[in-house]
Amino acid sequence: MEHYPRFKTVAYPPSGKIQVRFRIPDDWAEDYGDESAGLLYPVPDQGEGPWPIAGMLFVSITDKQSSDGWEGPSVDKFIRSKLKANDQFHALPGGRWLVRFKSYRSEPSHRAVDHFWQLFQVVAPETLACAMFLFTAVDIYYDKPGDLYYHAVEMLEQEIAVAEIENAK
Repeated sequence: MEHYPRFKTVAYPPSGKIQVRFRIPDDWAEDYGDESAGLLYPVPDQGEGPWPIAGMLFVSITDKQSSDGWEGPSVDKFIRSKLKANDQFHALPGGRWLVRFKSYRSEPSHRAVDHFWQLFQVVAPETLACAMFLFTAVDIYYDKPGDLYYHAVEMLEQEIAVAEIENAK
């Protein structure tokens, strides 16, 4: 990816019993101060902290237990029962499933686009894990292919599609 020459691997949450491993650009900052979600973002030229024009990626993870166990057909049925009309759904290699959607909202200084990904993976016979990714940014830069910084969304799409959820070691 020409815009991002170097990557680093992130395991989120750093001390969780179930973690999602994925890559982000090497120069992105990581903030794990909030226990409910990690915040990852490009460090802006003007100083510290996240900035809407640069975009912000929030990551969280949850799991769902089933005494009947999770197998491919039961996971597929469960996920499909939760889909909304415009959600994109893909079965991925390695027993993973990806749901993708986006929405818009108004902020005081800009209109935001929120790109959402939900990555599902069975991590134990009774445990279905879901890693949730939200990339939020200014819509005129990150909404669709051809927008000035849409390459960041494309990069995240590729990296999330190959992410792995696993029990922490």
